[in-house]
Amino acid sequence: MTLVTNAVDDAVQDVFVRAFGCALTPADGAPPPSDLLAIAMPLVCDGVEGSAVLGLPRGLVALVAGRLLAGATEQSLDEADLRDFGGEICNMLVGRIATRFSAAGTVLSLGTPQPALPADAALPAQWLCAGLPLSFHLRLPGVR
Repeated sequence: MTLVTNAVDDAVQDVFVRAFGCALTPADGAPPPSDLLAIAMPLVCDGVEGSAVLGLPRGLVALVAGRLLAGATEQSLDEADLRDFGGEICNMLVGRIATRFSAAGTVLSLGTPQPALPADAALPAQWLCAGLPLSFHLRLPGVR
């Protein structure tokens, strides 16, 4: 496994399982959800521009928000709230990846998470988190 693959897997485990207490299982290529929320964060590693792209259903964002804010539900959160929480989840994931890269002697510069087009994150899910499809891809051409 490469630094990128290990860092992504470790970050997803750390954030969703350890921080939020969600059960995480392999998704075996489950299709993206119809209510996909896509978040992208620009990255630079060793002069190579890339991005982190998070794709998750709004229901999973609401589940995480509910663990942080008592009483938050998908119905009580508006679209801006969901995007903000999705951006925070992306920040948490990429922050952990940057720490892993740093420990390996590689600097990863981070941008600000932004809403992305659903097509950018419409990739087969890698995990099911609390039974909901989740994808997180680090796109850094040539960086292993």
